Amino acid sequence: MLSVAALLVPVLGLVSAAILAAWALAALQASRHPRVLCLMYHRIAVRGEWETLRGTERVFTLPEDALDAQLAWLRARGYRFVDGPGLARFARGEGELPDRSVLLTVDDGCASVYARMLPVLRRHGVPALLFVTTDPESSIFRLGQGERRLTDGEIRELSAAGVEIGSHAVSHRALSAMDEAGIRRELAESKRELERITGRPVTQFAVPANWYD
Repeated sequence: MLSVAALLVPVLGLVSAAILAAWALAALQASRHPRVLCLMYHRIAVRGEWETLRGTERVFTLPEDALDAQLAWLRARGYRFVDGPGLARFARGEGELPDRSVLLTVDDGCASVYARMLPVLRRHGVPALLFVTTDPESSIFRLGQGERRLTDGEIRELSAAGVEIGSHAVSHRALSAMDEAGIRRELAESKRELERITGRPVTQFAVPANWYD
């Protein structure tokens, strides 16, 4: 009678071979198709402020010095930062992207993007794509310590500094819970408001909290 161990050896061998084959196929596909590393941020704080945060607010906030270190680390290792329009052209088949491409995105549009993040982006020469929730009274700006939304003037300055402004809807509520008319209002009104503020076309959109169907 064969032992359990004797029966398992060929089975484990087949499993190992299947895993190795899957890994090799994935590596081959990755080598054939350019990929973009997308980094998503929300709020930036000085180290002392960050250490006082707890729970979800701590997860969604990054110390300013940590952001500086992350961008320096990526630059030192040959990563190349791309912008939203460049990525859109690539997606349409109208251009190529460099190896080790990175897209830096920011959600919500909190005040620390202007006060804390912009100086770091300028220091490293990194472009960013900022998705702004347009309603200053949205609950997303009342979470935790209640960081306010960027002012219209701050949004204009960020846009002038090369930060692309995209929409993050009006209210940051779940689009999947709305009817079609509600969804259209969230998209159209946020786009119209941001174009009024910046004087530039808004062509990028990020779904709030990934609530979509």
